[in-house]
Amino acid sequence: MQFYGFETQFYQAILNILCNTKDIFIERKIENPCMKISVFKKNIIIEIHDNAKGIIISPIEKIFEPYISSKHANIGTGIGLYMSKVIIEKNFKGSLSVSNENNGAKFSIYLVNF
Repeated sequence: MQFYGFETQFYQAILNILCNTKDIFIERKIENPCMKISVFKKNIIIEIHDNAKGIIISPIEKIFEPYISSKHANIGTGIGLYMSKVIIEKNFKGSLSVSNENNGAKFSIYLVNF
């Protein structure tokens, strides 16, 4: 399976999600933080799960809008997840979605197979 795009942009999209998860672990003082990354090669799906008690913004899809953040103002600007969504959808022709599951958030990246 292959997908095409700029490698550094893809890394940046993933890094934004991982850094947000780390920040929310710290902000919410999660005692046993856990992050699980699953990669399914057959359909090129990447899922990132955490146990940080979920996203409190409603509707949850607003988390991808610019300048929307669930973190304290000193920690984030609300642009990282917006940029991740733009990178995945515009540059890689994929999709980025989020849901609250099992006491945490789950980010799902679906990439188009070329």
